[in-house]
Parts: sequence; C-alpha cells; structure tokens
Amino acid sequence: MRNLLAIVVIALPLTIGQLSHAEIYKTVDKDGNISFSDMPSSSQSETIEPPNTNTMQSIDVEQLRQMQPDGEELRRGPTESNEGLSKSEAKKAIKQAQRELDSAKIYREGDKLFTKTSNGGFTRDSPQYKQRVADAEARLDAAKQALKALSKQQ
Repeated sequence: MRNLLAIVVIALPLTIGQLSHAEIYKTVDKDGNISFSDMPSSSQSETIEPPNTNTMQSIDVEQLRQMQPDGEELRRGPTESNEGLSKSEAKKAIKQAQRELDSAKIYREGDKLFTKTSNGGFTRDSPQYKQRVADAEARLDAAKQALKALSKQQ
C-alpha cells in the first residue's frame, strides 16, 4: 500500500505537467463559429499556442520606490515645491500624503519596545516609529497648506 502511494505521489506531478502542455486546436465552421478543443475536429483545425498564464506584470522601479513608505522619493514629494502646482495636483498630493501617513502608522518589526517592570511591563513606540509618523504627518500638513495657499490665490 505504501509503495502504491509513493508511486502515485511521484507520478502525479509528471502527469499534470504533460497535461498542461497539451495541444489546443481552433476550428472555424462554415457559419463562422469558432470552437477550441484538445482534439482536432476536422482537417481545417489549426494548432494554436496558448498564452503563458503564469506571468506577472512587472512594476517599474520608480513606481516601486514611490510605494516604499521609507523611500527617498516620498520624502521629496510634490508638496515641498509649490510653484506651478495646480489645485488638482495639490489634492492628489494630499491623497498621496494621507496614504503615506496611513502606511507609516502601520507597526512593523521593531516599532514596539517592551520594558519589563516589577509588576509586569509595558510597551511603547520606538523612536524610529515616532519619527516615521511625524515625517508623514508633516508631509500631509505641507500638502494641505499648499492647497490652502492655492485656494487663497484664486
């Protein structure tokens, strides 16, 4: 019984791999209807190559840097230079700064410090966490101030 189970466990992945590479046939009938099959239905069937389904869309390096909460790109946001900034860009900057703040507030490894006392202990936020949140709050405040300044100009 164990030998049979071992054979099945070894043979199953090999079978699945071959099934995934089966040929696909495309047939167009006299009325223009298209059908796909794993077996040719007539001499007019053509073999097609299916698209690779095990792919993932790549992310541009610059986009990735902007997604990083501690990335330098986020520290040099559009709120630091208000010249030529439109109202819609200022609103986008506020939304981006709010997302950054939300991300900054998420606790990561090392963000909570535990101090042991005689009656148990307590946790507190690490200085890095406090600085990350303070920086994000400052960027959000700057973005809001930029929008306020633009509103006063118009």
